[in-house]
Amino acid sequence: QPRALQSRAQLEELTRRRLPLLAGAGAVVSIAGIALLGLDTRSLTIGFIALSSIVVAAALVIPGLTAWLLQILRAPARWTGALPVRLAVRGAHASLSRTGVAVTALSIAIATVIGIGVMIESFRGSVAHWLDATLQSDFYLRLAPGAAPQATSLLDSEAIATLRAIPEVE
Repeated sequence: QPRALQSRAQLEELTRRRLPLLAGAGAVVSIAGIALLGLDTRSLTIGFIALSSIVVAAALVIPGLTAWLLQILRAPARWTGALPVRLAVRGAHASLSRTGVAVTALSIAIATVIGIGVMIESFRGSVAHWLDATLQSDFYLRLAPGAAPQATSLLDSEAIATLRAIPEVE
């Protein structure tokens, strides 16, 4: 019926009926991603496929976990006696078709930010390790802080002569 298709309750009921199917699909995709990670290969393509499948699996499972968590939170919300808390939990549970998508999007965004942070920290650590292994002098000369580097920036010839006069300097 056209009227039933426009009904919010009908949409929510359809969403709740599909949660086990989504969770099952998420479990299958997750197992496939973990199996790909378990392969003894250094292939970047397989790594990206495995990572993408795990993210997709999480996106498929999170709406069901959200519904389960909201169901658990209903009793403590009643115990608090606070009307806004009860309304928030009941409203989020009643509109799972929107809440599930929002929680999934937020979860993926947080995971992405954490992943990028870990990647940046790894790059910084790798560069610092490389610099420590490559640059092995006791002292380094550089421009004064705040000085603009230019193609004509040279050390003062008098400073060079003073440094060369030190016996330990090569």
